[in-house]
Amino acid sequence: MISGGASPSGPAGQLSPATTRHACRSAPGDTLIRDYSDIPATVAAPDATGQLAVIVGCPGEPLCDTDGSATGFAPITVNCPPGITRNAFGQTIYLERQGYFQTEIHWEAPKAFNLVRGCLSGCGFEHPSLRGLGTFSDTIDTCVSSPAPGNSVIDSTVGFPDLGHSYYYLVRGRVAACGATAPGYTSNAASESPGRDAQIDADSVAATCP
Repeated sequence: MISGGASPSGPAGQLSPATTRHACRSAPGDTLIRDYSDIPATVAAPDATGQLAVIVGCPGEPLCDTDGSATGFAPITVNCPPGITRNAFGQTIYLERQGYFQTEIHWEAPKAFNLVRGCLSGCGFEHPSLRGLGTFSDTIDTCVSSPAPGNSVIDSTVGFPDLGHSYYYLVRGRVAACGATAPGYTSNAASESPGRDAQIDADSVAATCP
């Protein structure tokens, strides 16, 4: 079960995207990265080369907006690796314990995402593991999909695993970029074993995420 909201925590027994939705003036097709704030810096992770706009409001500070437009633009170039079929998520993913029952999976720049969780090893006879099977297929037990930009998911279903029990988490975006046919869970690193996305695509649980 999935629930969304601004809170960084969810009800017990759920994987909850901790996303925040904002309202701000923008043109059709624009993606809002962050609403108005007094914090002068923000983080973005665009999937493709484009342009970012910043709308500022600073009454009483004439040097803040010298041309009266209240808007600044900056071109952003995304360097794409050659010859890929799936584009990587492109951000470092962190895991942090939140008390005894919750684990937070988070990254820096909000974006729409899919997340899967599966058994890495020792999850019991009824839960095949990645190390046991040698493939991601049939090891995934949860898939979370968020079409709204977010940068955090709370897992309150695992608790504190028994000794030898371990899980993995993988995140992908929802936009195909860099000439790829689809977004991927791959890192596109040379050290990665081939076939990760094909194996996840074949998993029945992962298939429930759009």
